Amino acid sequence: MKKLTSVVATLALALPLAASPFAMTTTANAATVTPKATTHALTKATHLPAITMHAKAATTLNTIHFAADQAIAFVSPAKAKLSTKKTYTVTKTITLATGKHTSATYYLISEHGKALGWAKATTMIKKNAPTAKLKATKKTPED
Repeated sequence: MKKLTSVVATLALALPLAASPFAMTTTANAATVTPKATTHALTKATHLPAITMHAKAATTLNTIHFAADQAIAFVSPAKAKLSTKKTYTVTKTITLATGKHTSATYYLISEHGKALGWAKATTMIKKNAPTAKLKATKKTPED
């Protein structure tokens, strides 16, 4: 009985090791399918007080990864899109340079506090401050 349990235990421990070379090749292929990221030089990064903004049109968000030892940003499109009906909060802004052109990019947070990603500053507009409506009153001549 002891031999049978030791054989079963050995097979149970050896089975994951035998299947691991097949699992490694499938994850390596899945990693190469991701969309290609473009490289930009990072020229400026600043933190902002929370600013509420809206999207001008339904545009795609970006995912940005930063290099640890250089001022380089790798920009790739995300699956999420901005909605024109929602309010977003901007907390950070960066300036990316490509050749002679520079563009500002905002870091967006949803109304519920969830980090969404990065969007170009040209696709966002500031939320209009509520304007006070003045009520016209008639002056009556005092007798």
